[in-house]
Amino acid sequence: MATTIETILIKAAEAGAMTADGADGMMYLGKLCYGGSREGTVTAGKTGNLYDVYKAYLSKATKSEYGSRVTITDDKALRYGVAKLNAFVKFGALPGKTDANWKLVKDAVRVLNEDGLAAGERKIVSRYEQVLKVVRVANATKRTKLSDDEIREALAPKDPVGDQDLKAMERMLKTASQHAEGATDGRGSFWAVIAETIEAQIQNYKSVYVTEAPAEDVEDDDTSLEDFLADPEMGVAA
Repeated sequence: MATTIETILIKAAEAGAMTADGADGMMYLGKLCYGGSREGTVTAGKTGNLYDVYKAYLSKATKSEYGSRVTITDDKALRYGVAKLNAFVKFGALPGKTDANWKLVKDAVRVLNEDGLAAGERKIVSRYEQVLKVVRVANATKRTKLSDDEIREALAPKDPVGDQDLKAMERMLKTASQHAEGATDGRGSFWAVIAETIEAQIQNYKSVYVTEAPAEDVEDDDTSLEDFLADPEMGVAA
């Protein structure tokens, strides 16, 4: 039986409390959105509930100096945060088994931790923003299995200098944002949605420079969200 959205919201608030305590709550929230998407409970889009999930997270995440700096009243930051989380919702829609697909995230964290320690990192930091790049590659290529070298390629900084497509998208984003902020006739919300979409696509474009591959075979999945979240290895530890 699928987990209810009420339970998802409670767990999202728990993830926020983790962040407020200085832990990597966003990684837990990403896993929650992924697992909820697998069950069809967490959904994106105009009629989806992803905004509610993120707001539930923020309701607790902002309660300390260690927590999130995003507030529920900051519409632009809220849209940006939801656009990032949507990558995990899309990841949940890919074919395969829940635990097997999530292993990609664990592998990405392992690579990050190994490379970070080799470079002299003194402690494990939040991996959410970096793992997001790997998840976006998985979504774009419909591949849930990447080698360590492919993960490193996904994580490698991209040089945007001279990229005319990227510059064109950034110009469109600037124009849409200006219309959204300056509209006085009720059309601002229309432009805000356009700006949100362009911003999300810019992030995808920066992360993904690979050719789309065929989708993997669909497998039956009997892993419940409760069992999935109960796994002590959240993909955060080395």
